[in-house]
Amino acid sequence: MNIRTVIPRILQAARNLGLLIRHSSKRRRAAVRSKSVYFDLHDPRLERYLYWLLKIFDRAGWTVFLKASPWLLLNLRNCSDYIYDCSKLRLVIAAPRDAELTIHHGRRNGSGLRLRTDYFSENKGPHHFNIPFSMHPDIYHRSMDLSLEALRQGERKVCVFMGGNLGDVYGSELMKERFGLCNRAELTNAFERSFSADREYLELKTEIDAERIFSGEVRPQYVMMKSAFLSLESWMRILATSRFFVAPPGLIMPFSHNIIEAMSVGTIPITEYGHLFDPQLQRGTCFRFSGIREFPEVVSAAAALDKRESDAISRSVEDYYSRYLDPAAVVNRLDKRRDEISSVFLVSGHLSVRDKS
Repeated sequence: MNIRTVIPRILQAARNLGLLIRHSSKRRRAAVRSKSVYFDLHDPRLERYLYWLLKIFDRAGWTVFLKASPWLLLNLRNCSDYIYDCSKLRLVIAAPRDAELTIHHGRRNGSGLRLRTDYFSENKGPHHFNIPFSMHPDIYHRSMDLSLEALRQGERKVCVFMGGNLGDVYGSELMKERFGLCNRAELTNAFERSFSADREYLELKTEIDAERIFSGEVRPQYVMMKSAFLSLESWMRILATSRFFVAPPGLIMPFSHNIIEAMSVGTIPITEYGHLFDPQLQRGTCFRFSGIREFPEVVSAAAALDKRESDAISRSVEDYYSRYLDPAAVVNRLDKRRDEISSVFLVSGHLSVRDKS
């Protein structure tokens, strides 16, 4: 193991130890709640997806018990250390007797629900539950997900927005090989090639450009933002100001936080991977395309939609988010089905891609 990788890990472990000590010193006692969940997990490679898993139960009002595994807790990274913002998190040595639900990595006695990371598996069996992908962890960490309604009420000043990190690093052919999808770089180039000559095309390069849109000074038809330079608040605001959002895949897997963020504020996604949602995104909740040739045609068709029709689809997108992507709604659906399922599948970045491979 290279010293360049060892030292950062040691420093991260020290930081995690400090977080653990501070959490333990508060001696917080969870108030009695109607339901509680116990997590018997040990793999720190879950990273940010561990936080999402715990946070959905926290948002749903459950007491969250987490087994105090030193290997897990000392190796938290990539936003997984946010777990300590769960309002009623309790670290425990043994399983509590009164937990309604247990989620684990694999137990010999088979009790509880097994957590699986092979989300893209085609052989899940009938007794499973898919936990949906999330917005960026910082949004939950900063409680921005609790004030989405205000964003939804704003005026839509942009027709089609494509933005985020759109560099050449996203040009790998692995997306095509593993998932049969256009990569982010392909879609960026196609969007630019097809619409940059339009007189109502705007490339967003500064916060000032964004403010011109927010104020209504400009109302562009197509907006491109090639790097994620906006503050998180401005990012959510530009999404909410757009009627449609081009949602390309991520770097190593199809799911990217930005499609969930767009849908949370009723912005209609234009995407190639709507079939990977559960339930699938269909006409009426998104615009789907297949292949690079079809992409500009679908974007143009979306842009040509009149306001009445796009407003109706936007409301359907909001409804889909509220039913299937909102943290509390996810837990409520899981709770209703807990007696009929044996496994929960979690999108887990490189772990899910590795399992598919």
